[in-house]
Amino acid sequence: MPKLEDLRLGHEPCDTPTGVTAKGLVVLTYHCPNLSVLHIHFQVATLSAPLVTAGMTSNAESTAPWRDYALRSLEVGEIPVPEESVLTVTLTLARIFPHIKFTYYLDENWGKVMDAISLSREIVDRSSKRPPPLPHTSEWPQ
Repeated sequence: MPKLEDLRLGHEPCDTPTGVTAKGLVVLTYHCPNLSVLHIHFQVATLSAPLVTAGMTSNAESTAPWRDYALRSLEVGEIPVPEESVLTVTLTLARIFPHIKFTYYLDENWGKVMDAISLSREIVDRSSKRPPPLPHTSEWPQ
């Protein structure tokens, strides 16, 4: 469904042991490049899988090539993020969904994930803007 923009699976994302894996999220967004809103259950534990953190494996049949996905809103509801997984979840979601800006969540650790994604985006934005060159002088500042 390449033109799909909004996908809502399930009544309300919740604390569930089942759901889409990280690999499934990558494949879903690959086949739906215009998807900007996703309301889904997914397995947070799979976000640390080598598939995602390494930026895809070489097995072309099991993974999709990298694209610049359109997803902006991820609704996760009650899906918990363990404290020790906040950084991994942050890095993985920022890699899969480079434009993600906000999410609907109930678990307080999702707030930490979204704060870290926002901070990393600010750092990248600032580093891409080169400051003006400093004037060259042989005098020491006073």
